[in-house]
Amino acid sequence: MLLATFFHALRGISLTVISIFHRLREGYKLLSQLVRSQRNLEILLITGI
Repeated sequence: MLLATFFHALRGISLTVISIFHRLREGYKLLSQLVRSQRNLEILLITGI
């Protein structure tokens, strides 16, 4: 009984960690896209001048 509870808690923790990692990865993708678009904007401004 105790083992089942332990495994259930472990599964919940691992699912939480996985979801956190997933959110972090999504945020990193968005951030890198933003940085890339900003860099492209700077290049456009420099070449435009």
